[in-house]
Amino acid sequence: MSKAIKKMMHAAGFLFLFCFFSCIAFREFVPLFEPPAFLFRPSEPPPPPVASVEFETPEPAEPTGDLLLPAAGHTLIYYNQHDVRWATKNYGPHNSISSYGCGPTVLSILVSSLTESSVPPDQMAAWGYRNGFFSQNSGSYHSIIPEGAAAWGLVAESMTDLSYKSIIQELYEGKIVVMLMGSGHFTSSGHFIIIRSVTLEGQLLIADPNSLENTQIPWDYETIVSELKRTYDAGGPAWSVGLPPPSVTPETDETETP
Repeated sequence: MSKAIKKMMHAAGFLFLFCFFSCIAFREFVPLFEPPAFLFRPSEPPPPPVASVEFETPEPAEPTGDLLLPAAGHTLIYYNQHDVRWATKNYGPHNSISSYGCGPTVLSILVSSLTESSVPPDQMAAWGYRNGFFSQNSGSYHSIIPEGAAAWGLVAESMTDLSYKSIIQELYEGKIVVMLMGSGHFTSSGHFIIIRSVTLEGQLLIADPNSLENTQIPWDYETIVSELKRTYDAGGPAWSVGLPPPSVTPETDETETP
């Protein structure tokens, strides 16, 4: 073997060892350094960060397992009309709470949250039917909100000013706002929901007896107000509901309570 070939073999061996140990060193130390951003070109940009929403996640209540919703000045007991405990029970002779029971379910939330009484939707539906608030294949007469609230010693006032400032003021004073919705995100006909609080970003938090999903996300004021029902009575389409002032003893309503 010529000297030239031997020199080439030695050089190749040296190059192999150099590359081998260089790879080991590279694997050992490169992870300590962050690769430059320009080396990565993702096919799609990363999604923008989602702003956190205050009070968006309900917590289980004790001892019934119902959900608690933080509200302005209160903790709401959330009921859903599709709950298996009462979804298939009657509201009226033939209608179900699941299909037509948003009125008694909202009233259950108000009474169970603001008073010392605990009245679940099936009991409230029976009460509403006995007292004439049920409307066959339509749900509830709008009067179930103001008159039902009064039956449990609450004060429900019609809201004529539906501006954002007015709604926030009612929440600031510890009131709960009930709204009658028309066709849109919440219903195709008519549906009661509750405005319970406001986020740090200024969006409204609700309690929708028909949808836990709607209850857990914030809503723009414009969306809510633009979908209010256009035909209503009994002081609708919005009521401010709360406890009477401490110095005022409300007159006893003649409407039956359970």
